[in-house]
Amino acid sequence: GLLYFNTVMLGTLLVACASKIATPPPDWIDGKSNDAVYYYGIGGPVKTIDEARLKAREDLAQSIEIKIEAEFISEILETHETFQKKVYDKSRSYTLQNLQDSEIVQTYTHPKTGKHYALARMKRQTVIERMEAPIRETERDVSNHRRRGLEAQANGQLIDALSEFGRGWQKALTLPQ
Repeated sequence: GLLYFNTVMLGTLLVACASKIATPPPDWIDGKSNDAVYYYGIGGPVKTIDEARLKAREDLAQSIEIKIEAEFISEILETHETFQKKVYDKSRSYTLQNLQDSEIVQTYTHPKTGKHYALARMKRQTVIERMEAPIRETERDVSNHRRRGLEAQANGQLIDALSEFGRGWQKALTLPQ
């Protein structure tokens, strides 16, 4: 009886002590660790896990926007000012609208404060593919204007041909050199 009582008390004491030992927060809470494969975003500290997930995706979008803006501006300033503005605008609308492809890879709740954190990530390759989509679309438009211009020229419709070539040329100016 006494041995059983002591064993139960010792077990209860160990469980109580173990529950007081806090799990240390994950390393990612202190800062992003973008790597060669993913962009990351961190949400928190906030009151709910859903809010943490939302904030992580917002942080991810901001991280991608900043990276892309820097990449485009450094490349484009050497070529044509119109291209910089148009591609930057298209890039910005992409990053803010298409983060459904991002994933929440980890969440954490601080044991003392009850605040929630979330870590979101998105593959860099996915971002690159989505960023190149407007460029491919513009290339198709240029090709279509050229084709219609050649058809109009072949049919003797020189004004229509020049109009198509002019529209194609204006779009071509927005493409990277």
